[in-house]
This record gives sequence, structure tokens and C-alpha cells, in this order.
Amino acid sequence: MNKIIDISKLIESNIPKKKKKQPGKKSKNTAPERKVQNILKELKIKFTTQHEVAGKFYDIYIPSKNVLIEVDGDYWHGKDIDYLNKNKVQKKAFANDLNKDGLATLHGYTLYRVWESEITKEKIKKMLYE
Repeated sequence: MNKIIDISKLIESNIPKKKKKQPGKKSKNTAPERKVQNILKELKIKFTTQHEVAGKFYDIYIPSKNVLIEVDGDYWHGKDIDYLNKNKVQKKAFANDLNKDGLATLHGYTLYRVWESEITKEKIKKMLYE
């Protein structure tokens, strides 16, 4: 008999709370984030980085479209790995991603996520223009 697992309880009980960033302190852009930024520059799309929404920072914000973009590292976010097989870091990222997805929607933004291994100019154009 299959057992249904309440993933929210797993997330709450197994993942330590993240230390809060100091106000106004922004993370450095990762190589995959810079790759997306370079594509946006090629497309002449104005953007900002490390945009704060409800205490969470998002990788890229495009004001003209009210779009947030999160660039997810394949390893750190556990690409193609089922939740139960993710390691502690990947589970923590998963929980944080769910939280950020909800906050972005709640505050009226469109949020796109792109895996680092799937960053292409065509994919970014498709996200923003279709």
C-alpha cells in the first residue's frame, strides 16, 4: 500500500532555519546568473539584480514586464532528483524555492525559473516574449 507523505512537515522538521541577510546586503551574482544577465543585455532588456520582495532576494528583476527570474543551480537545487532523494542542502533549497514562488505570486510578480544547464538565448526569449 502506498503511503502519502505530507511534504510540508518534512520540510519544516528537517531543514534548519536560514540566517537572515543583513538589511541591504546583496549576494554576489553567480556565473549562471551572469550568463542570463548577458543574454538580457544582448536582447537590450533592462533589469536589476538581487531584487528584494518581502525579505527575499530574487536573482533578476525586469521592471518593464514585472518579471522575476531565478537561476537555479543544477546541483544546489537538485535537478531531476526526487524530493526524498535530495540531500539536506537540496531540500533546504526546495523549501526556499516554494516560499519564494508563493511570495512572488502574492506580490503580483511573474516568476520564471531556469536551470543553469538550460540557459540559452532562445529559452530566455521564449520566457519573455511568448
